[in-house]
Amino acid sequence: MLGPLQVVVAGQAVPLGGSRQRSILAVLLLEATRPVPRDRLIDEVWGDRPPPTVVAALHVHIAHLRKVIGDRLATLGTAYQLLVGPDEVDAGRFEAAVAEARSLMRTRPAAAAARLQEALRLWRGPALSGVALGPLSAAAAARLDELHLVALEERTELDLGLGRHDELVPELKSLVAANPTRERLSARLMLALHRGGRTGEALAVYDALCGALDEHVGVDPSDELVALAKAIRRGDPTLAAPAGSLPTPAGSFVGREQELADLPEVLGASRLLTLAGPGGSGKTRLAVELARSVLSAHPHGVDFVDLSGLGPDGSVARTVAAALGVRQRPGETLTATLAAILKGRRVLIVLDNCEHVVAASAALCAELLEHCPGLRILATSRQPLHVPGEVVRRISGLALPPAGAGADATAGSDAVRLLADRARAAGAEVVVDGEDAAVAADVCRRLDGLPLAIELVAARLGSLSLDEVAARLDSRLALLSGSRTVRPRHRTMRAAIGWSHDLLEPPERALFRRLAPFSGGFDLAAAEAVGADPEAEPPVRPEEVAPLLAALADRSMVVVEPGQPRGIRYRLLEILREYAAERLGEAGEEPAARRRHAAWYRRLAEGAGRHGGPGHESLVAQLVAELDNLRGALAWYLGEGRDPAAALAMAAPVWWFWWVRGEMGEGRAWLRRALAGADPEITPARGFALRAVGALARNSGDYQEARGLGEQSLAVYRALGDAPGIAAAVNNLAITVQALGDLQTALKLGTESVEWARRAGSRRGIAASQNNLGSTLRCLGRLDEAEGLFQESLAAFSALDDRRGQAAALLNLAFVERLRGRLAPAWSLAVRGLALFRELDLMEGELDAVEAIACLEVAGGRAAAALRLLAVADRKRANLGAPVFVPDEVAQRAAAQAAARAALGTEESDRVLTKAAEEGLPGIVTELLAAAVPGVDTVLTSPRGEVP
Repeated sequence: MLGPLQVVVAGQAVPLGGSRQRSILAVLLLEATRPVPRDRLIDEVWGDRPPPTVVAALHVHIAHLRKVIGDRLATLGTAYQLLVGPDEVDAGRFEAAVAEARSLMRTRPAAAAARLQEALRLWRGPALSGVALGPLSAAAAARLDELHLVALEERTELDLGLGRHDELVPELKSLVAANPTRERLSARLMLALHRGGRTGEALAVYDALCGALDEHVGVDPSDELVALAKAIRRGDPTLAAPAGSLPTPAGSFVGREQELADLPEVLGASRLLTLAGPGGSGKTRLAVELARSVLSAHPHGVDFVDLSGLGPDGSVARTVAAALGVRQRPGETLTATLAAILKGRRVLIVLDNCEHVVAASAALCAELLEHCPGLRILATSRQPLHVPGEVVRRISGLALPPAGAGADATAGSDAVRLLADRARAAGAEVVVDGEDAAVAADVCRRLDGLPLAIELVAARLGSLSLDEVAARLDSRLALLSGSRTVRPRHRTMRAAIGWSHDLLEPPERALFRRLAPFSGGFDLAAAEAVGADPEAEPPVRPEEVAPLLAALADRSMVVVEPGQPRGIRYRLLEILREYAAERLGEAGEEPAARRRHAAWYRRLAEGAGRHGGPGHESLVAQLVAELDNLRGALAWYLGEGRDPAAALAMAAPVWWFWWVRGEMGEGRAWLRRALAGADPEITPARGFALRAVGALARNSGDYQEARGLGEQSLAVYRALGDAPGIAAAVNNLAITVQALGDLQTALKLGTESVEWARRAGSRRGIAASQNNLGSTLRCLGRLDEAEGLFQESLAAFSALDDRRGQAAALLNLAFVERLRGRLAPAWSLAVRGLALFRELDLMEGELDAVEAIACLEVAGGRAAAALRLLAVADRKRANLGAPVFVPDEVAQRAAAQAAARAALGTEESDRVLTKAAEEGLPGIVTELLAAAVPGVDTVLTSPRGEVP
């Protein structure tokens, strides 16, 4: 029925005769659930003027139909009925499939989309096309056509929700062309185009729809469509394809249909759902799929936080804050900052791998849930968090085939499906039938259906048969089943890993266990430095590491992560890393391996002391990639390594990294621990560390603490007679004293800093000291002297290719020009500084530049533009915990904000602030830089002409 009418017998279409017979059959099909009276058939087929012989003609046509369909056409008195089941008519199958898909839409959108696609493949054209229908039959056929269109709309909507917007565009264009007044189809096309970066085309679709509605229907578009067009025009971020920060797994998701059907309801009725189970049970993968299925229920996003790289002493709150892009606010705990940011939002946080920091995870969850009513948390852990209101769901292995199940039932079970799928991914052809089905079921059963264990076994099917796998696994399980103190599932997982481990050659096993100190991944050079040990047994030389690492990756003992910004990286799955650590301890090699690991990352940290110059972006990317390893090395030095002096030498050079990352609290914590543990001897390392922690305290708004630390640092350097150190310490202290408002002391210290930098012969030190001394002079109103120092500083930083220093000097010069009323040069300088800070990805510098431009907007009479920029900067500074502290900048910023509000009035100010609440700093910076004219220093164009 879904296209030209056909009767198919044994897979072949049979001839139906003339048009009357087709019309009669169509009516009988549309009324297949009940008898059709003879008069109804006559009315539908012959209309209002049937011939006198119509009854005889009907009998003839019925007789001809019976020759085609036999006793399926029954006579019931003066009525006829076609005896067919719903599954024998494509329309029935279509409606059943649509109903099934709709039942899956909320819980399993991908499955629902696939089921709708299967249903839509049944269509070959308009329902009953080519058949003459009466009014009632025509209405029934029209209903099917409408259902077809609705199903198309529903499937495209599901595909949009699954992030398939690009592949949908060609299909939607065709559908819209065929249905120009169909609003839902046009809306889907608009959204798909917009998400694909084709906003202009999306709005053109809207205009075309408005024209079609006006021409053919005489109505305006619906409010919903008008709202969508407005949202597209303003770049509404909520129109983005739903994805959150959820990871995208490489392999397909197999099984867990029942969990994915039940858990969305459980999650929707709770605020903390914990998926608890043993390692390797697939908790993380299930959590990701569950979170993906409920994206639309959390309009403010879904954030994924991986705690696996966090050490026992690590901060869960800091890790969550980093994942959410939140910085601690001055004067409050990081947890309080998180609660303030999340309050009022409907957001889902997936907190993954809580088991090794369960107490800290529980405390953070309890605090956030108490203060954030719209927050929902989905946690994974090997044990419950025991937080009030927590709902726990135990996750075990995948569904196994029942004992004695046949080949089809075995092949369809989740565990065996995963085994076959992963074996194919490893290059093996596993056909689960006959006797192999029983063997596959036995293998999966002995692994308790644990996904990781199955995947490790499947990786071996490229070189071993299923029977060989079963035999070896059986032997290994028997060997490891003796300890009754270990949980059965842990014994099973240990068997799977141990079996794969024992198949390695001795040098491969040696390298595998020596990779245990790494956390969060590593590159080849690090693996060579840590994993090689020519004196151990068996010996592994550095040049042997690369081929051994490739062999481990091939055997699924190491994960290869290609396409990283700094080249290929490797990592161990957590369960494998734990196993490697056990083997490392048993071999007596743990102290030496961890010492090599810490030494490697200490060298990395000590070489990262210069930022803002050439290679800044690459250096930041490297430190970000190695962050978990840096933390691990610091923790080892401060713990089992018993070398706080090494921790001090390691933490101080990267103080700036914690600053630019917005994690000043973590940097301060490491430096404080190292200072407290190290001998209080007078050393350059101690002076550097005191200066570093003082700078972090100042940038966090703790000025008194920063002053005390700065004075201690200066005392150390004076005792050493270290001229460069004295210059840097005095300069650092001058900035802090300036922030406290003691400008005369700041002036004295700034002058002294320049003198010491000259004595030390440090060009960069001179430039930095001049720049900061100039800002003190500017605060005192001595603009000519300040400008001279800024110009000298800018020239020196330019010669040194220090872009951070150049940007700071440019903004200081822009401030001076604005104070003199020279707005065009000020604008040019500020935008040049902003461009440099954008290149370096230094967010606080971008904020300084945006605020400088906002002050220029006020001076130029553009109050709304100024208030918008300041509002965005205010919100970002609050999130970062990075207050403005130069006195004249604080005052000028406050004055600009007050002037803008006064010029606009309360109502207009509120409107600007409401709009600004939806904007982010990256978009603002891009917009401001787009106003610049390439290659021209003065970037004021006609819309921003110079103001007298």
